[in-house]
Amino acid sequence: MKKESNTETFPNRLKIHWFQTNLTNLSAEHDTYFYAFSRGNSILYIGKSHLTTLHKEVKQNLNRLKISNIGLVIWVGFVTDTTKTNHQDIGQLVDDAESLLIFRNPTQLNDKKTKSYRGIVPFKVVSDGCPYLKKTITISTSSILNRK
Repeated sequence: MKKESNTETFPNRLKIHWFQTNLTNLSAEHDTYFYAFSRGNSILYIGKSHLTTLHKEVKQNLNRLKISNIGLVIWVGFVTDTTKTNHQDIGQLVDDAESLLIFRNPTQLNDKKTKSYRGIVPFKVVSDGCPYLKKTITISTSSILNRK
């Protein structure tokens, strides 16, 4: 089997490191991009907190989705590697990564971005640290972009 070159095959790549936390320990920093809620062995919701504080975004969605804190685990994801260097391109990759994470990881509460992926192609998202998310998600021009 031929090994793929990340930069040639996937010029658009984002790596996310996830860690587990709770509502009390959430940061007010602006540089966190992704978060997820899980209970038991399943992901309930995947979101991003781009251009707002993580704490504010998480609290708003917990209230909006009426999620109980009992048994809830909050996962926070930081971008640790990307093929893009300017802020605007990274912002677009973050938006597309959220869409691809939702599209490829079934959740109970995401109601948008579950039936199709309309983002950048080709694209590779690598996640580490959260056992409930697929470790590597790739999409290329030959991939099916709609779920039946």
